[in-house]
Amino acid sequence: RGMFYALPPHDFIFKDAKDVPDIEIMMVPIILVMAVAEAVVAWIQGQGENWRPHIALINYTSGAISLIIGNVIFRGLELSLYQWLADNYCLYRLPWDSVFTYVAAFAAMDLAYYWWHRGSHETAIMWATHHIHHSSEDMNLSVDQRLSILLKTFKWMFFAPLACLGLPPASILVHTQLGALFAYW
Repeated sequence: RGMFYALPPHDFIFKDAKDVPDIEIMMVPIILVMAVAEAVVAWIQGQGENWRPHIALINYTSGAISLIIGNVIFRGLELSLYQWLADNYCLYRLPWDSVFTYVAAFAAMDLAYYWWHRGSHETAIMWATHHIHHSSEDMNLSVDQRLSILLKTFKWMFFAPLACLGLPPASILVHTQLGALFAYW
């Protein structure tokens, strides 16, 4: 359900960001099962040339390294920034335990993600961190995981204003993860 954003809001509403689980890591087994299923279907349909195992391995390795580096280096910095902005520049604090906040976070994160992704295509320096995702010769689900270790270098700039608009840092963390998983499609 996490891959489709089909989760009951009350299961993913957290007061403190330290309580937010690493949803992306939790979904890794599902992503891998889906990759194997896609490969099997491709081979059965006679389209196995579109799913080359060595390319998929490169894609998933790239994604794993990006996820690990993103969590080790950037996650703490991002959360610290979001908390600082919320504490010092927040215009209005949305209640952390409200379904309205959950829905507002979903919409705000989708908008921020759109502008980050668009900027990643239209700005040369951002394209330099994003183009690896578009450099595969194959088109299959594994390409979504073909990510740069510098992926989050600019991403935070598009999400930081949401803390100033009242979204709790924990909500930002939940929805950046769920949004990334939903983008798998």
